[in-house]
Amino acid sequence: GEVTMRGLRSRMTVLVALMLSASACAVILGIDDVNVRDAGDSGTDASADGARDGSIPDARTDAKPLKPYLDEVSNDHPIAYWRLDDHNADAVNASGFDYGTYGDTITHTDGGGLIFDPQNDVAAIFPGLPDGSLQSQGVSIAKDSTFEDGGVALTIEVWVEPLAEYADNRIGELVSYGSSASAPFEAWALKSVPPHVVLYTSCCGQVSNKMQLATGSTYHLVATFDHGVQNIYVNGLPDSDPSSPGSNLLFDGSTDGLGIGATWAGYNPFNGILDEVAVYDYVLPLVRIQAHYQAGKKP
Repeated sequence: GEVTMRGLRSRMTVLVALMLSASACAVILGIDDVNVRDAGDSGTDASADGARDGSIPDARTDAKPLKPYLDEVSNDHPIAYWRLDDHNADAVNASGFDYGTYGDTITHTDGGGLIFDPQNDVAAIFPGLPDGSLQSQGVSIAKDSTFEDGGVALTIEVWVEPLAEYADNRIGELVSYGSSASAPFEAWALKSVPPHVVLYTSCCGQVSNKMQLATGSTYHLVATFDHGVQNIYVNGLPDSDPSSPGSNLLFDGSTDGLGIGATWAGYNPFNGILDEVAVYDYVLPLVRIQAHYQAGKKP
């Protein structure tokens, strides 16, 4: 009997030891698991660039500014800003006035626009049909003295993806203001003249870019006018090839307003995709042009 009790006590001792060992292992494993998860989530030890607050960095942002593109542009106070992401007849001005009217041939992209946008922004597709269709070709915005104040400084900004141009319709208006039918013609106009873009001002001033723009590729275009000095920037870099000097902007007194993708009256329709059109009544500094491009470019 004594042997039997001694054996039983021995077995119980072993069992308790095993149970304690198992509990200790579970605790140790649990701690190790938490440590692994914490290290992976916080990135504290994994990389000097990792998030320190427990969040997981999103590789899709490609080291972009924390502010979305909308905020970058709005912080520079454009006098007009059409995002062209509407799905009705009105092209909303994010600056708060002068809504535009879409032509009935304009459609929108599916699954995203031309810029990086976490909200999956869309863009407007312009068919570039022959001139006969007139106002159905573009976005028309009413004449407004806001676009005429001073007449000495201006910035035009737009994201562009050219598509195949019709052989008989080489010139396509991107953004323009005024009449193309009578002198001094458009007060200003940023036009697609494949394979380049050209900024025209008051009949005779013009500057083109040097880079050849390929169909199906996306470009951030900025054109500036400063007391007769004209410049074009492509993807955040200066890209001007001046051909004649400008002068102060002249306004023709017609009722024609601002046109996107064609003149206000529907002439010179552009064949391609346009997105994020902004107009400023001053010269946007290069550092801000580059900030806009970095915020908007896709990874």
